[in-house]
Amino acid sequence: MIFAAGLGTRLRPLTNNKPKALVEINGKTLLERNIEKLLSFGINKIVVNIHHFPEKMRAAIDEIEKKYGCKILISDESKELLNTGGGFLNAKKLFSDTDKLVLNTGETVLNTDKLILNISKTDNDTDFSASSSDSILLHNVDILSDTDFSLMSKEFNKTTPLALLAVKKRDTQRYLIFNENNELCGWTNLKTNERIMTRPCKQENLYAFSGIHIVSKSIFEKITLKGAFSLIDMYLELSKTNIIKAYLDEGLWLDVGKLDAIEKAKEIF
Repeated sequence: MIFAAGLGTRLRPLTNNKPKALVEINGKTLLERNIEKLLSFGINKIVVNIHHFPEKMRAAIDEIEKKYGCKILISDESKELLNTGGGFLNAKKLFSDTDKLVLNTGETVLNTDKLILNISKTDNDTDFSASSSDSILLHNVDILSDTDFSLMSKEFNKTTPLALLAVKKRDTQRYLIFNENNELCGWTNLKTNERIMTRPCKQENLYAFSGIHIVSKSIFEKITLKGAFSLIDMYLELSKTNIIKAYLDEGLWLDVGKLDAIEKAKEIF
C-alpha cells in the first residue's frame, strides 16, 4: 500500500494545484516512481489511498495502469482524511485474499494472484510476492530509496514479528526506541523531552523511521484505534503485547516531502 492521501503542505506552492503524489522528479511523479519500484519486486497487488485532488489522482492512476499493464486499487478518503493508521485500517477490505486482480498483459488476460509484469526486474533471489502472501508492504509516497524489498521480506519471514519497520541512524527530533532485541519499546522527542515507553528496555537504541514497513495481515485483528490516527501511535499501542522489530537499512534514502529535498532528488534520481 502506498500512502498518497497527504495534503503536502510542506511542498507548497508545488501542491497548490495538485497532490503531493503527483509532484514530479525529472519528469516522473513520486507515485509512478514508487509503483514502478513495487512492480519490479513482483508486488502485483497495489493499494493507493487518495484524498487531496482525488480526480487528478484517479486520472494519474489510470495512466499508470495503462503504461505498466497493472491494476491498482484505490482506497478513497476524499471525504475524510484518516491519517496513516486510519487510512490503513480503512483499506482493510482491499487486502482480501479472495480479491483477484485482472491484468491485461497485451497477450492474454490473467485472473490470478501471481501476475506477469512486462518490466525489468532487479536481480533478487526471489521477488517480494513469492513468499509474502500473508504480509503487506507499506510505503509513504514521498519516500525514495534503494531499499531491497526482497531482503526486507526475508527478514520479516525469518523473525516473524507483527510488523518490521525500516529505520535509519539519522539526525532528527523524533525517534523510535528499540530494546536490546531490536523490539519496539517506545518513542521520544528529543526537542521536547517527551517519552513514551511501552515495554521493558535495558538498552535503548534510537532509530529514525523510514516510512517503509512490512506488516502481517493478522494486524487488522489487533487494531483497537478508530477514526483518524497515525501508524506510529498504532505501533506503540500494539508493541505493549506484540513484537514489532527494527530493520536497519542504511542505504540510499530521501524524504521528498519537503521543498529543499526536491532539487537533491533530481540529482540522485
